[in-house]
Amino acid sequence: MKVWRLISKTVSLREAASAIFGISTLLPILLLVSFLSRHNLLGKLEAQLSLLAAVALAAFGFVTLRRMVDRISTLVNALGAPRPVEEAGPLGEVESPIPGLGAVAEIGQLRDFLSRLLADLRNSTERLEDLVFKQGTLNEMVEVAARIPEMKDLLTLVLERTMRTVRAAVGSIMLVDRERQTLRIVAARGVSESALADVELRAGGGIAGKVAQLGEPILVDDVETDPRFGKDRHPAYGGGSFICVPIRVGDRIIGVINLAKREHGVASPPNSPSFTSTDLQFLNALMTYVAYALDNARLLEEALQSAKQLREVVHDQELQLTVAQQRMVQAEKLESVGRLAAGVAHEVKNPLMTLLTGVKFLSKHLPASDETVSLVLEDMSEAVRRADRVIIGLLDLSAPRELDVKPESVNPIVAQSLLLVKHDLDRSHITVIKKLEDNLPDVMLDSFKIQQVLVNIFTNAIHAMPEGGMLTLKTYLRPPAGAGGGVEDDTIGDLPTPEGAVVVEVDDTGTGIPKDKVKKVFDPFFTTKPTGKGTGLGLSVSRQLVEMQGGMIDIRNRAEGGVRVTILFKLPRGGN
Repeated sequence: MKVWRLISKTVSLREAASAIFGISTLLPILLLVSFLSRHNLLGKLEAQLSLLAAVALAAFGFVTLRRMVDRISTLVNALGAPRPVEEAGPLGEVESPIPGLGAVAEIGQLRDFLSRLLADLRNSTERLEDLVFKQGTLNEMVEVAARIPEMKDLLTLVLERTMRTVRAAVGSIMLVDRERQTLRIVAARGVSESALADVELRAGGGIAGKVAQLGEPILVDDVETDPRFGKDRHPAYGGGSFICVPIRVGDRIIGVINLAKREHGVASPPNSPSFTSTDLQFLNALMTYVAYALDNARLLEEALQSAKQLREVVHDQELQLTVAQQRMVQAEKLESVGRLAAGVAHEVKNPLMTLLTGVKFLSKHLPASDETVSLVLEDMSEAVRRADRVIIGLLDLSAPRELDVKPESVNPIVAQSLLLVKHDLDRSHITVIKKLEDNLPDVMLDSFKIQQVLVNIFTNAIHAMPEGGMLTLKTYLRPPAGAGGGVEDDTIGDLPTPEGAVVVEVDDTGTGIPKDKVKKVFDPFFTTKPTGKGTGLGLSVSRQLVEMQGGMIDIRNRAEGGVRVTILFKLPRGGN
């Protein structure tokens, strides 16, 4: 015990470490000398050089270790608690009533120093890892953003990666509406879309509005206690730390990014984590790159929208051109028919009338008992009347009468036309279904001519259903394109309706029209009926009468069988 006390008083930890290091370096040399001597190798030059090198290396190691111990001791003395001057002395020379207490105190000081050093190193490592992660995210976003053309996908990606990098639980991106001069939310995470659906800020309103107006980012430790923004914050973001950074393209602000509710990290204090200046620097750098990608995506969307509108204009022009070409062809055909009718009508119609008068005279004066003569005269009379109908059709086709156009309701015309063919419908056992929409607006038309068109269509349907069937009549209002009402496009079949229209549809369950002949149904003299059953002029005349009144007509086979005839009467300007 006395020896230990003597040693503890005279030997410091530094001196003890030096002695240990000296013995540790000397023992290997002594063992090497013993080995060389035992094998009679000391006299050889190679062995002597090796021994000399070992001694030099040991001396260098001893000096190096001694310097390390001296530096550690110096640091411990500098970091340790100050002591009275009269009690201060070299490290390890403090008198202690307890054996070895000076060495223990020195070890404790060294432990505390190393603990603080390790904590600082851990914090520095975490900050470095955070910076590396942010830099990696920045590089990734710069590369990926240039390859995403869709604005919505790009906004979602930017927001999600940014929130993950700065550990934000709530975030949103707001873009500037240049027409309304407001900020509106285009992407959000961490909060329901309904909570932010109606958020729209004027420049200068709220935190985001101030950032967009001033062009400077804002970092708030607690928006609830900050006197600048306590009333302006949106409840969806909650309290706590909040950060808002502008999205800038040159000198133009195109939007802002909002982040809130920072989550705890390994290096974050456990009480109230806040966004840091490093987060702000990262967001500023990221938004600089992202802004140009967003602006490019916006320009691309606008270009695509413009291209779509141009395609629609071109489509409308092509459709109008096609209709004009068809009308031109039809006009040429009608002109040919007109010339034929003009040359033939007077030459044929007058003899027909004379012939019909003679048949009537014979029917009146010949004995009624001769049944054969009566049948022949009846056939002659029907043949003359059929020929007269052809002449009348030719005249109507080539030189239709003037129209008496005025505002009319479609439904009464449909009902009156149906009465004219009721007998034929009943005789053919055809069921009629009417779906006439009430309160349809009036349209400009000649009711008598439209009645003639409908009767012709009904008659064709009756002939197509000799064994009976179903005739469905439907009228409805087609709103103008873009006026709502569930309208997905501005066409019915091949008929454009950009101005809105009153529509009449006639469906039958008959035999339909052969596919290769559908496009010919409006050609003069074209008919699918047997010889002697039709002139082939009914639909041609009907089309001409409808188009003369500003309407359109379309005929096509129904998928479930039969034919659908659609007649469209455009609404007058300002009609509803």
